[in-house]
Amino acid sequence: MYRRYISDKTAVRAFVQADKEEDSDNEEDEAADLQTRHSSHVGGLIYGRHISEAVFSTESKRAAFRRIVREQAAFRSVQKPALQAIMRQESPVVAIMGTAAGKSILFMLPASVSTGVTVVIVPLVSLRGNMKERCHQLGITCVEWSSRRPSEWAQVVLVTPESAVGKAFGQFINRQRAMGRLDQIVVDECHVILDSLQG
Repeated sequence: MYRRYISDKTAVRAFVQADKEEDSDNEEDEAADLQTRHSSHVGGLIYGRHISEAVFSTESKRAAFRRIVREQAAFRSVQKPALQAIMRQESPVVAIMGTAAGKSILFMLPASVSTGVTVVIVPLVSLRGNMKERCHQLGITCVEWSSRRPSEWAQVVLVTPESAVGKAFGQFINRQRAMGRLDQIVVDECHVILDSLQG
């Protein structure tokens, strides 16, 4: 296809030659690549990664991951199996952890590397403000749900239980599902919601 738009025959020959060289398997590996136990082809993929990746795709996801997971980080309690289940897209995943035990990382980490939306149902106003601030510190776009100004492209949407059962929010969820952007729905502090149902 590219040959159609290139008029210079020298450039065409260079592209054709590059295609032939790329297909040949009998090229010699460089000594530096052999020392690191991989071929020169793999070395080019690893060390030339920043050249071939789109600016706001994989590299930005790696940077977001590094902002959240700092050096000396270790999983606590049930974080590791819960994150593994989330990444395998199992549903439902129930993680019961104490106060300040690291429940928020279970939705913040996947949201930081995703192009979809994570909906977090948060019953307490003080928690919403805290989560929004933490998300912004980590470079995660986070908004509080407003039916007047729905944010279609945020990574995290915080919503009250009352709004979550409303018609406008239902339409928002359906739009996100139709676009293939709905990653996960998280109910934080679900015991508060269950306690309020019992009166």
